[in-house]
Amino acid sequence: DVDVAVIGAGFTGLACALFLAREHGVRATVLEANRIGWGCSGRNGGQGQLASGRLKRSQWLRRWGKETALGIHGEICEGFETFRRLVAEIDCDPQPGGHLHVAHRPGKLALLRSEARVWKDVFGYEAEILGREEVHLRYVRDEDAAGAMHEPMGISVHPMKLVHGYLRLARAEGARVHPASPVTRWES
Repeated sequence: DVDVAVIGAGFTGLACALFLAREHGVRATVLEANRIGWGCSGRNGGQGQLASGRLKRSQWLRRWGKETALGIHGEICEGFETFRRLVAEIDCDPQPGGHLHVAHRPGKLALLRSEARVWKDVFGYEAEILGREEVHLRYVRDEDAAGAMHEPMGISVHPMKLVHGYLRLARAEGARVHPASPVTRWES
């Protein structure tokens, strides 16, 4: 019998419990069918960046217009700042320095150039286009890379250290977290 039950003890569920406690004084109970971070949270590359789904910002503009696209971008920036503050509280091997969008064909590099202009002109966000040699010298010797777009706001982390850091913070704020506790039904 709980006031708030959160189903899933990955990044989202644990962060939800943490913020419910910190911002609203709610001590949530987190229920996880497997182990902490069992799903996507523990099985990713650990990149935190200004991303949202598969659509590019130029596609947002065409689909929803400038006002909505700017609103989405603002929410993403706010979310990234929240992520950055949480990462600063957790020993999760943070590696700042941005994020690369690698073009594996010359045609894709032209698309990245176009997208970088949209980022700068519409969203006021500087992204740098790098040639193949710059990618090799500064970042990674990807033999298939024709070049890349580097976005400056990005942090790589150790995902399991991050999820267990979220767990420690949530529990310190009073959240109860129960792994190996699959939810089979609930009543309100």
